Amino acid sequence: MGLKKIFKSKKGIAIETAILSIIVIFSLCFLVTSLTLVGHYQVQIESAFILNDANLDQIGEDFIANPTDFNEKGYDGFYCEVNNEKTQLTASYSSNKGKVILEVKIEKDGDNYKVTKWQKFRK
Repeated sequence: MGLKKIFKSKKGIAIETAILSIIVIFSLCFLVTSLTLVGHYQVQIESAFILNDANLDQIGEDFIANPTDFNEKGYDGFYCEVNNEKTQLTASYSSNKGKVILEVKIEKDGDNYKVTKWQKFRK
């Protein structure tokens, strides 16, 4: 009996069709579940990135607002360093103090401060 004869006849194909249908349905369910999980984890990664970026911006803004009284140790997870002239801030992660992730340079302009450099370094 050839394969074409089995598919042409109406006998004995119900089990094969049911198994094939189950395989297709389970494959599609697996695909939808996988894409949902990947999307969920991608949203968590992006929200952590946005929160980290906002924390870096806050550190830079605090430095610009009052560089003479800037508290270098007031930020959890970040290591901040200000030069002796209080005109440059470098920030890095506490775990990796050698890699700078934010650099801010300012100069005094009368009573205010003028930002000359604001640079974020990505991974």
